[in-house]
Amino acid sequence: MAKQVLKNLGLYYGPLALASQVNQVALEATAPEVDVSTFDTTGYAETLAGLLKASLRFDGFWDAAEPDASAFAQISKADWPATVVKPAGTVPAVADVAYFLLASEFSYTLGGQVGAAARLSLALTGAGALLRGTVADYQAAAAANGSGAGSNLGAVTAAQRLYYAVHVVGASGTTPTLDLVIESDDADTFASATTRVTVAQFNDVGTAYGSVAGPITDTWWRVTRTLGGTSPEFTYLVALAIR
Repeated sequence: MAKQVLKNLGLYYGPLALASQVNQVALEATAPEVDVSTFDTTGYAETLAGLLKASLRFDGFWDAAEPDASAFAQISKADWPATVVKPAGTVPAVADVAYFLLASEFSYTLGGQVGAAARLSLALTGAGALLRGTVADYQAAAAANGSGAGSNLGAVTAAQRLYYAVHVVGASGTTPTLDLVIESDDADTFASATTRVTVAQFNDVGTAYGSVAGPITDTWWRVTRTLGGTSPEFTYLVALAIR
């Protein structure tokens, strides 16, 4: 098994790209032990796994503009997704592994020692499941209509849902707009693509999270984009997972 040095992570919280401000990250899924031992035990405790809990912690450096301004406004809220990507290269690409969750920001910590860099820590708790999926599209400076590469994520059974997290972290131009559509098909050519999600239009940085119920027999997925306005340019990441 190849060991890896932790670097070049893609770290996103809502409309924030945090890789340039964060130097420690911890993603955790835990379940408490629930004791169900009875008097006829054979001498060992009997336990069941309790309710799963997902959490994510970003530790980094304080900046009065970002991420502090937006993160401070999110205290006690639960409407932003958070995503961690380990790119195969230096930037995220389609099919890179992505972990994401809809997060509740329950802890905001600002501090540090005199003479040291000011620190900012954000502790996020999942408002739902921790999802392991892939990057469906990443654009560092999209300035024209187009589509991301397709990925063979798999079919969605009747008991599953397709989940998506969108992080639009950069926007410029005059009255720019960005429309994102998640499509599926039964082949990588997308000759008969079906629209599965139409994300609400962006005219600035922003974020989106949601899901679509199965069954969906298509196995190939991609994201298409339509830009409007004068000289529009957007930076964004979309992650998908089936659960």
